[in-house]
Amino acid sequence: METLLGVRLYMRQQQAMIVEAVSVLSRDPGIVHRRDGWATTRLTTSLSRFMTQATEFSFDALIPADLWKKWLPVSKSVSASAHDELDEKPEERPFSGVSPPPSDDSNWGSSSQARKSGNRKGDNHAAVLQRRVDDLASDLQRKTKEHTDLVDKLKSDHQGQIESKAAEHAMTLQNALDKLTADNNAELSNLRKTHSEETAALNHRLSGYKDLEEGGKSEIDKTVKRLTKEKEDAMSAVNHELETLKKDFKSLEEETKVKNAEIIKVQKEKQDELSALRKDKDATYKALEDLYKSLKESPGTLTKDNAALTTQNGSLTTKLQDKNSAYTSLTRERDALKTENEATAVKYTALMTKWNDLDGINDTLKTKMRWAGLTEKNRQDNCLSNGYSGWCVMIMMPHSWIALNANKDSHEMAHTWSFNMRNPDEIFRLQKADDDPNTPWTITSTECGKALAFDTSQIGIDIRMRKLDQVRDRSAQWYIGRGAEGQHTWVFKNAQCGTCIKLKKGWSEDGRAAEQHPYCNEGDSNFAIIPLGLKPKPEW
Repeated sequence: METLLGVRLYMRQQQAMIVEAVSVLSRDPGIVHRRDGWATTRLTTSLSRFMTQATEFSFDALIPADLWKKWLPVSKSVSASAHDELDEKPEERPFSGVSPPPSDDSNWGSSSQARKSGNRKGDNHAAVLQRRVDDLASDLQRKTKEHTDLVDKLKSDHQGQIESKAAEHAMTLQNALDKLTADNNAELSNLRKTHSEETAALNHRLSGYKDLEEGGKSEIDKTVKRLTKEKEDAMSAVNHELETLKKDFKSLEEETKVKNAEIIKVQKEKQDELSALRKDKDATYKALEDLYKSLKESPGTLTKDNAALTTQNGSLTTKLQDKNSAYTSLTRERDALKTENEATAVKYTALMTKWNDLDGINDTLKTKMRWAGLTEKNRQDNCLSNGYSGWCVMIMMPHSWIALNANKDSHEMAHTWSFNMRNPDEIFRLQKADDDPNTPWTITSTECGKALAFDTSQIGIDIRMRKLDQVRDRSAQWYIGRGAEGQHTWVFKNAQCGTCIKLKKGWSEDGRAAEQHPYCNEGDSNFAIIPLGLKPKPEW
């Protein structure tokens, strides 16, 4: 088997080489004249023999054009003289219908002088190629004969087994056909018997009808006609059923033919499977033999591999011990984390309880803030309740018992005077445009209708009294926030300048100045707001 496989491989290699050589020659018929009689003296007989055995072989699809350019470059246009010479001797060109391959080589179609300069080299190349082709042809014939003998021997060795398989399949098919024929014959006999019985019954009825002919001619005629029609219908039905049975029998015959074809196909498939099994057996035997040789030649390698595997086993054992130690450590750490998690869960429960308590306190504070008119957006420097909007109040300095007075220089400025609830110049009205915590207040005198304002941001000037339509930007608007005196006082911050109202240093004398001062929360900037109630807005 090894010898046969080697012969087949060698034959295919030699065949490929021969076909490549023939393809090179067949791609360019003009080579005969360009090589000065090379083909007519050396290669014509061999090439003709090869081409007669491969008349339908596609040489164009065998080797790509790139390889043609590399092996045998030609020019894009062949001279007219070469074509004329080829037309004169068509019988000497076995490849007359094949065109030369495309090539960019400019030396192919050179002049006759250039061809003569390379004539000797071409002759040597042609001689070598001729000898190689002849050797390959003789070797191919010898290998082909050996291959044919081996194939015949294999067929003769397995002929008995193939014939036994064919006989077995033929016996199976014959049994199936006999059974099918017996079933059809039995069914046909039953139908014929049924037909005979029905015909006898009809004949019996007909004889009975003839006996009644004396009872009435007309009635008998009608009855006879009716019975005759029934008989004809019955015969038609029987004939129709018989035709149906014939068609069924014909279809069964066709099915039998199909079964025979399938059996033949199965036999062929079995033969193919048998051939494939033989090939697999040979390939497996070859693979096992190669494996045995390789194992037989490598005992030293196995010894080295065994030592390496032993060393690797020791290393892996050490790593396994380290992994076990790490696993034990991780188990302890997991237990510790589990304990810590339980403690954390207890802490979490306590914190959630505290959170719920704080949430209740927060809800209570929010309720109080809503009652006080406050929101989370309230500013510390503008936290006076919105409920004061529209109220009349007095702005008093609690330390000196003096109040803010709007009548200085005929209501042009404001200063402080002794606290007197019956003095209208000491009463102011608080106004706020909306409930937004960022909206400032306006402080207007109920006596003159002018509002407290800072004309400029200059420190140390007195508070001005200005009409609302005369003020600049937000110079008459104020943020009123908590003071430092136990959360009972208020600081007045100007929305335009960012400064506050602060009394000039002094005592409780009348006319103490109220000046502009940088925003602070000191004692002389803390005022008490005394609400007097909602009074109608006077007409000024």
